[in-house]
Amino acid sequence: MKNYQKTHSLFLKNLQLLLLTLLLLFFTTKHQDMDVVVALAQGIGDQALEAEQYKNMGVVLKSRAKACEEGGKEKNERLNVALKNYQRASEVQTRLGEHQENVKSLRGIAGVLQMQGMLDLAVEACKESIKLARVCSYKAGISRAQRVQVSVVLVFFILF
Repeated sequence: MKNYQKTHSLFLKNLQLLLLTLLLLFFTTKHQDMDVVVALAQGIGDQALEAEQYKNMGVVLKSRAKACEEGGKEKNERLNVALKNYQRASEVQTRLGEHQENVKSLRGIAGVLQMQGMLDLAVEACKESIKLARVCSYKAGISRAQRVQVSVVLVFFILF
């Protein structure tokens, strides 16, 4: 019975943090506000939640960068911060052995690099994502990373 209570308590704690993360993502307008959840995750020592939040921040900032003026300062700043967040997520996920989540973060890195015009690095991130997805038998991750890789290669051929 005690194991059930511990598991149930931990589940409720994680559920509360997840709901807080979702609420903050929904209501925040600046990426600095999203750092609150990272601080909370770090405070309780939940590295998986920390990595997930970094990845979420990357997703939000990459999406917001798409709406910015092409080549503008705001777009570049958002992409740079998005890239750093995806990289932080990937570092934590690597350390924790969360391969499927890391596949997603690497794919996010590739997407940001593509938007920044760093196509060679974007292809390398795709290759790393595909390789890791194969190692952990994550079939959806393989196909999604391959789609991003094709997109990057097409952009490369169109531009050059």
